[in-house]
Amino acid sequence: MSSLKLNTYEKEVKAKKGVSKTGKHSGSKHKKPEAHVYIPPMRQQKDENLKEEMFCLEFEDKNGEVYNFTVYQCDRAGAVARRIGQEAQLPPLFVGALEERLQQEFENHASQNNPIS
Repeated sequence: MSSLKLNTYEKEVKAKKGVSKTGKHSGSKHKKPEAHVYIPPMRQQKDENLKEEMFCLEFEDKNGEVYNFTVYQCDRAGAVARRIGQEAQLPPLFVGALEERLQQEFENHASQNNPIS
């Protein structure tokens, strides 16, 4: 007889678990699964902190506006020249000249850091 009472008690407990205080079922059958939001890695910021700075480029345009750019060892002269040209709205001829000058600076810095014995 005690096993009958135990079975009844277990049924009552299970029934109470399935019904919330408001009287609605709290079972997960009717809920949507929780959507996990993808957060991309912040690679660029981390890599930027690890980049070794080569030099800072500062120039003033004909309107008197001053531009500052940090150039890193992993940068390429053409990419830096295009980035500067776009921001400063330089004509293509100036961007080409800037690329040549940056390439010279890159080579100068490379030879200073890696002297040939």
